[in-house]
Amino acid sequence: MTMAHKSGNINKNEYGLIRWDLENTPENPAWVPQDKHHIEGIFVTHIGTEFFNQVKESYEMDQNCHILCPLLMKNCKDPSLSSKLDETCKKAYDGGRFHLLDGILYHRTKHTCFMAITDRSLINTILHEFHDSVAAGHLSEDRTLEREKTCSWWPNWKKDVSECCKTCDRCQKANRAPGKKNWNDDPYPRTKILLVNSSHGLGNNITSRRRQKLQFLPSISSQIHQNPNVFTMSRG
Repeated sequence: MTMAHKSGNINKNEYGLIRWDLENTPENPAWVPQDKHHIEGIFVTHIGTEFFNQVKESYEMDQNCHILCPLLMKNCKDPSLSSKLDETCKKAYDGGRFHLLDGILYHRTKHTCFMAITDRSLINTILHEFHDSVAAGHLSEDRTLEREKTCSWWPNWKKDVSECCKTCDRCQKANRAPGKKNWNDDPYPRTKILLVNSSHGLGNNITSRRRQKLQFLPSISSQIHQNPNVFTMSRG
């Protein structure tokens, strides 16, 4: 098979078509025979019904969820039940962020919905998997928050994630302060300075009537970074 290129805009569509990939069929000059492997099975994973039953049972033990489930049903007869919700759930309910589907509560955040959970054992499992587990890697608080917010929702979840990261023993050991300070917190002691020939003040160093410069003789100090005790000055 030979391909010829002709410059010009008149053949730009044909020039683009010759660059398209051809199917691996006998009609293709570059055809390579391949063995066909038929699909023998499809593996599908899903969450078992035990998990959803555990979530539904936890709703009955939580006061807010026990009120939200009847409120979100179509045949709700007492809308005034929303006044019994706590501040966080009531604000979310008034904003239309809760939805009920197959007995499971979902919390909407912008364009996404996440399952609302109240079982403390499930919450602890989620915190462990997103921070303490081997796959999580003990990430920072901000990155742990970014991970968890795409999984589930519960009241005060940000506070729980923050507390989990701050109380993590491994993170605290890795970020502990050094045992020895690299600086001295004690203020430098004040030292009195004796000026010799102070009548010919320091101002004469810059503007002298006789245009004579002052020569400063260095004084000897006992240690480095220590204020000298005496300044010795003389005219040159």
